[in-house]
Amino acid sequence: MTPKILQISESDNEGDIKAYTRLWVDQIGAKFPPFTDDMKDYLRHLTVANARGLKEALVCAKRRLTWKEIQVALSIDVDRQIIDYEYQHLRDHIYVTCGSLVVVTGDRVSLVHSTAKTYITSVTNDIHEPSIECELATLCLQYLTFPCFDVDEPDDQAQRRRYVLDGSIAFQDYAIAKWFHHVNAWVGQGERFLNEANDVSGQLHRIFKAMDDFMTRYGDVNWSDNLVDDCKTKCRTFEHIDLYDHLVELTSHIYTFQQKGFDAQHKISIEDLSKALDRNRKALEVFPKAKPGPTAHEKDAYDKFFVVERRFKCTRITCRYFSEGFKDEKARNRHVNIHTRPFQCEVPDCLGVEGFSNAKDLERHTRAFHLEMTDLAERFITATAKPEASTHACTMCGKTFSRNFHRKNHELSHRGERPHECPECGKAFTRLNDLKRHQKIHDRK
Repeated sequence: MTPKILQISESDNEGDIKAYTRLWVDQIGAKFPPFTDDMKDYLRHLTVANARGLKEALVCAKRRLTWKEIQVALSIDVDRQIIDYEYQHLRDHIYVTCGSLVVVTGDRVSLVHSTAKTYITSVTNDIHEPSIECELATLCLQYLTFPCFDVDEPDDQAQRRRYVLDGSIAFQDYAIAKWFHHVNAWVGQGERFLNEANDVSGQLHRIFKAMDDFMTRYGDVNWSDNLVDDCKTKCRTFEHIDLYDHLVELTSHIYTFQQKGFDAQHKISIEDLSKALDRNRKALEVFPKAKPGPTAHEKDAYDKFFVVERRFKCTRITCRYFSEGFKDEKARNRHVNIHTRPFQCEVPDCLGVEGFSNAKDLERHTRAFHLEMTDLAERFITATAKPEASTHACTMCGKTFSRNFHRKNHELSHRGERPHECPECGKAFTRLNDLKRHQKIHDRK
């Protein structure tokens, strides 16, 4: 068996997009007659333009934010340092905005297929990726200077509660975990940015101000120490621009911190930012059980920005549960303990970031999900092995199952989750069948 790769071309998606647009226009025409052919033709072009043009929603989908995070990101008022949700959030759901380009799993939005990413970033001219990286880096840096990240002593609990209810901290998980990724990505595409972007001077002015405010706000960091020659080389494209020194200092800080070892890659590099996150998360966690209890209006405000069942979150910025979270502190702590496992996958953004208890499990995971890290002989062994019915592989250890729900139950045990709780004694179980078996003990009593 020889592995084959099929290249998806521009024309492969074009027909689907036109068919999707034609379907909706015909439905609109039937609902609001009379519609002439000219009107329908105009609306078809307008619909396609809108589906391509709302870059904010598409970019957020590419980054796999939740729908709540997307709404908050679009509502950030940088000048007033507030979340202006009432006037700036999208009234229509992202399905209405982006149609078949995206899929929503739970509350998390992603592009429906890798070809959608290729289409909106490479084929169309509506989204210029270096400019988007610049805009997102600017937004994250500006947002992280908001008052909700102050760590003055003593901590004002009442003010933290207000930050919860007005959405001020609803974008913190993404901004803290991704700001340096966007900075590095933008620098890496610097030449394309300077040669192709619209309003280059305006974008450079905004990101320069964002960097200056960010580095001033977190002045406890010695930004000018340990400047890295490789970072100077990487930033050389911007050498003739005022922001060059700031850019070298910022990228050197990122590089130096990540070179401290494997564990450093999963931590927040700025101490004050880490403290602010801890305080904000504590306010999120205690809110539903605060005394006096929250009013109905306050509950509605909380639900607008957060998922109450997922408010206990992992401390590692590289872990998907850094933003998704758990329903209680026990489940979160069980999960965090898993990170102490001695065998870790070092592939960035890997779903196996929780770690493995032995080298064999890590090797199995690597063969299942990172073929490029194994030799060619192993690839052929895998490709020519006798086909099995077990096609659903665990994202942690690579173990396969014949049914997807078996795989999901198995992954719960990796993460330490026990979602099925006995209503009589409170004991929790990973699988529903285990809970039912346990409940028979109570029935016999």
